Amino acid sequence: GRYEWLRGRPDAAQKWWEKSLKRAEALNQRLHWAATALEMGLRLGDDFLFEQGQKRLEDAGARGEMAFIIGT
Repeated sequence: GRYEWLRGRPDAAQKWWEKSLKRAEALNQRLHWAATALEMGLRLGDDFLFEQGQKRLEDAGARGEMAFIIGT
């Protein structure tokens, strides 16, 4: 998703991020799901996804991953 986003293709980015969320869910990869949701929420302006990703990363103690995604 990030690659497509940086290429200026938000529709394609959203499609890939959605695939990533589904795959992470199917494989029970909670941190991957959270990081993807956080990035989607940030870039697409989706407050719900941003908050869900942020909460799950905080709960897992993955503040470094969160800081990398949001650029702080």
